[in-house]
Amino acid sequence: AVCRRRWHRSSQRLGGDGSAPAPHELFPAALASCISTTLVMYAHEAWNLGEVSVAVDYDNRSTPRRFEIRIELGEELTDEQLRRLTKVAESCAVRRSVEAGMEFHETLVAQPSPVTTGSEDELQIDVVDRDDVHVPQS
Repeated sequence: AVCRRRWHRSSQRLGGDGSAPAPHELFPAALASCISTTLVMYAHEAWNLGEVSVAVDYDNRSTPRRFEIRIELGEELTDEQLRRLTKVAESCAVRRSVEAGMEFHETLVAQPSPVTTGSEDELQIDVVDRDDVHVPQS
């Protein structure tokens, strides 16, 4: 799938207002989102989790990189339910991808684009999954 998101210039040094996330902040956000979605989907019909909150503290300077993950559920659950949910959280797709290791193959292509009339520059990010299926974004 192709996922397109537009971010307005964030760096104040480049004329932005500093409101967009830094690139290294997107990684833990994706992990937190994946964990919470995976938990809610797993428990959807069987258990009431209450409010689900996932906080990820990411040390992007350490080697190897380090994630501290704290998951809070708004309802009381048994020890067995918590054990199962821990395994579910550990199986989210983002975490599995990182644990499996990654290869990067980059291609840089210069393509002239039409002049925009907006006053702010935009960055377009395209993410393509292995099935290479296009998903239009609004």
